[in-house]
Amino acid sequence: MRYRSAAVLVGLVTFTLAGCTSSPNTVAQSPAPASPAPASPPAVAQNPSPTPTPSPSQSLSPTPVGNLIPSTNPAVELARTRAGRQDPFSIVQLPLKVTLPASATPVPVRPKPVKPLPPQPDLARAVQVTGVVDIDGSLQAIVKAPEERTSRTVVAGDTLADGQVQVTRIFLSGDTPVVVLTQFGIQVFKTVSGPTA
Repeated sequence: MRYRSAAVLVGLVTFTLAGCTSSPNTVAQSPAPASPAPASPPAVAQNPSPTPTPSPSQSLSPTPVGNLIPSTNPAVELARTRAGRQDPFSIVQLPLKVTLPASATPVPVRPKPVKPLPPQPDLARAVQVTGVVDIDGSLQAIVKAPEERTSRTVVAGDTLADGQVQVTRIFLSGDTPVVVLTQFGIQVFKTVSGPTA
């Protein structure tokens, strides 16, 4: 047991020391101490010439460097902005200029055709149902069409008003008889309304 722990300890130390060096042949060198320079008093110029300082009105022109885009001149940008603009983030309204070539001719705009309304089942709505009778389990309706002089009995499948209105079916809804008439593919539900004078 002692032999194993000692071997592990030696391995860890070796591993740590070997891992810290970058290459086996490198030797760490300490920097050589700098030789002290002889101390001499600083030389003071007798008539120093003043360095020229640029005045605020004098602008410095940037020197172009390589392929870089030159920076904008702040004075030019300030002159281009509008005076009196309170919100710098508001939308700027630009004037819209539309110019047409002289050879352009106006093209007339055709209105879209208006689709006609589908025909309405006016004749079917005008049919009067004066009664419904049950004869041997078959319901028959007594109706009067607007273009006919007299009333007549009809069953499902008959036509009225010169074939323009078809009796689709006759049924009882509770105690109320209902006659279904069809014109232009539109169904009209009629109940017994009684004769009109």
